[in-house]
Amino acid sequence: MDGSALHGKPSPTLYQHTRADFVRRGESLARWCKCADVDLSAARKALIGEWTGRKASELVARVVAASDGRG
Repeated sequence: MDGSALHGKPSPTLYQHTRADFVRRGESLARWCKCADVDLSAARKALIGEWTGRKASELVARVVAASDGRG
């Protein structure tokens, strides 16, 4: 993901880039969510900014780190 452009701020663009990062690595957001015991709908809502707050922010950070291969 182009971190310089997004900085992890929830938006539809962050969601799209995060999904693309998983795909580039031969994985998927859905599979990661299943393995991490995370609800896919919650991850999507957090990434696009529909769900906010501390837990949403923590989830965004986890997903973005995992999509970059750091988590």
